[in-house]
Amino acid sequence: MTIRARFASRCESCGQPIAVGASIEWERGSKARHTECPTGSAPAAPPASSTAALTYETVGRRVYVRGESYPFRAAIKAAGGHWDGESRAWWVGAEHADALQAALVDARPAKSEPYRPTRCKQCGARPNARGWPRIYGSGICSDCYRDERDEAEMGY
Repeated sequence: MTIRARFASRCESCGQPIAVGASIEWERGSKARHTECPTGSAPAAPPASSTAALTYETVGRRVYVRGESYPFRAAIKAAGGHWDGESRAWWVGAEHADALQAALVDARPAKSEPYRPTRCKQCGARPNARGWPRIYGSGICSDCYRDERDEAEMGY
């Protein structure tokens, strides 16, 4: 159905912006398209590579990699990268910068799944159907945590 755009968005087919009030083709459950796309019906450009979010900064004899580098940490380590906790960035020597960039282009980001322990590290307990005892992110159940806290308060 052809309607007037009530909100600014991007055309599904050409990727160009759609201005408020422009004539668009729209169906429920689908994205808006220009009624007459300026670039024809060519598909949208592919998204930029995921390494585009990384920036390189040269400081002295080091090249720092900043940005969303967590998924690429294995590739950065393999290229000789080191983590600088103070500046919160990976770095390599200036002579290894080309090797690092080549490794990052070839690298695929690692899937990062949140760590969620299913059993207590200390007593081995598993939560029952109601979720008790609760297993905290540290891997210790609520019972062991309470016992540790009580012992610390008592001084043993």
